[in-house]
Amino acid sequence: MVRRHTSAYTARWGSDPYTDCWPWAEAMMRWWQAEGMPGGYMAVEPGEGEADLVPAALAETLRLSMARQPHRLLAELDMDMTARELGYWVKRDSMYPRPGTPGWPAPDGPHQAVWRQVFAGGDEERCRRLQLESLFLLESLAQYTAQDPPRRAAAARYRLRNHTIIYTHVADTAPVLGIRGPVYVSDPLAYQGVGIEDLRATDPASPVS
Repeated sequence: MVRRHTSAYTARWGSDPYTDCWPWAEAMMRWWQAEGMPGGYMAVEPGEGEADLVPAALAETLRLSMARQPHRLLAELDMDMTARELGYWVKRDSMYPRPGTPGWPAPDGPHQAVWRQVFAGGDEERCRRLQLESLFLLESLAQYTAQDPPRRAAAARYRLRNHTIIYTHVADTAPVLGIRGPVYVSDPLAYQGVGIEDLRATDPASPVS
C-alpha cells in the first residue's frame, strides 16, 4: 500500500510524499508550541530530545493516511482519521508491517535519516510516545480549527450538500498554521471563506506541472 502510493505520488508530483508532508508537520509543531497553545505542556512525558522528533511522527501519520486514502490529496485528508493512522502501525503486536520492511518502507528525500532514527531505531516505546504526542496535537489542532463556525459556515454547507461530509480537512488548518501555499484541492468551493491564501484547484487523477 505505502510503496504503491509512493510510486504513484512521486510520478505525479515529482517528490516523495514524506518530504511534502514536512512543511505541514513543522507548521503544526510551531502552532503546538506557541504561547497559549496546547503544547505548553507535553501530553506524553517525552524522553530527552524527543520533542524535536515529533514532526517526524506528524509527517509519517500524514504519509500513511495518504497511502490509505489514495483518492484524496494531502490537503483533503480527514484530520480525525489522520490523527489515528500512525497508532495502527506502531501498536504493540500490530498486524501491520514493521518499519523499514517492504510493507512499511523508509521514505526517500532529506528527512530519511530522522525517519530511520524514529521508526527503525529499535526503540518501540519512544515510537509509541511520539505517536501519542502527534495524536493529541492533531486532535487539538482539528478542534481549534473547527471553533470558528461563522467563517467556515459556507464551506460546511457546501461540503454537506455536495459531498455529504463536514469533517475538518488538513487544508482547513492552513490559516491557523500560517501555511501560505500553494494548497492543492480538488474542489475549491469546499473551502470558500476558510481563508487559505493560495488555494489551487487540481484534478486528483491528473499530473501537476
